[in-house]
Amino acid sequence: REGWIAEALARWPEVRTVGHGSRIPFDGGELLVEWEEKFGRRAVRMGDRLVIGGPEEHVPARVARFLKEEALKDLTARALALADRYGLAVAGVSVGDPGARWGSCSAQRKIRFSWRLICAPAFVRQYVVAHEVAHLRHMDHSAAFWAFNAELYGGPVAPARAWLRAHGSKLHRIGV
Repeated sequence: REGWIAEALARWPEVRTVGHGSRIPFDGGELLVEWEEKFGRRAVRMGDRLVIGGPEEHVPARVARFLKEEALKDLTARALALADRYGLAVAGVSVGDPGARWGSCSAQRKIRFSWRLICAPAFVRQYVVAHEVAHLRHMDHSAAFWAFNAELYGGPVAPARAWLRAHGSKLHRIGV
């Protein structure tokens, strides 16, 4: 299987390092990372730019912190609003960096998302949120779960799932 492995690795996107002048996906678009030594140490979004100051070697960590904070705010608001609309209780929402999942929902009603979802378009994030909130009612992938998932999402889920299949691996290659 050496040939197959080599082909698969060749198709895998390269890790995109983050630094001054790099572009990172964000909310379905892109942000240009700009480092200005005298600027504040906290990353600040200014339109389509993400401006960061302090020592240049800290830029990747500051970009990562910005993306994780934005992901937590966005995904928490989406999950709580959707759960509340359907009378479902959420014990907590958090973000992490799982290698293979976009989200999970535990039996303790805790929902966890990949922070990398903030790099995806809003319709994709909403689909993943609907998927995990649906698990609050159905802790399986039964037909009832999928029907409820579609109801929560409010439309066909196929485009969002197709986007994740086509572009998801690129989000995992953002080197922060």
